[in-house]
Amino acid sequence: MSKRFCLLLSACLILSQVGCAVTSIRPIKSAHIDRPCDYEETLPFYFGGLIGKHHLNVRQICFGRDAALIRNEYRPEDIALAIKTLLIYTPKTTRIWCK
Repeated sequence: MSKRFCLLLSACLILSQVGCAVTSIRPIKSAHIDRPCDYEETLPFYFGGLIGKHHLNVRQICFGRDAALIRNEYRPEDIALAIKTLLIYTPKTTRIWCK
């Protein structure tokens, strides 16, 4: 195989593994969010997200209030870092909106 084809195939495999995944948890179904988040943190994960376990205390972050929305997602800068490190380092951003 040519070098160019191998490079293209590698790039396609990497991009297929780093999709735009978003997980949203909305404890209050009627909550409508149209403001910036109250908390945002980029958490480190490794090897395509297989290694890394993080815990966030929502009560502490929201000062005893409930969360209106919790969103865990790959942002464009997270995907760029994952591609740059060939999926060794794959950060994920968590954002929390409080009531």
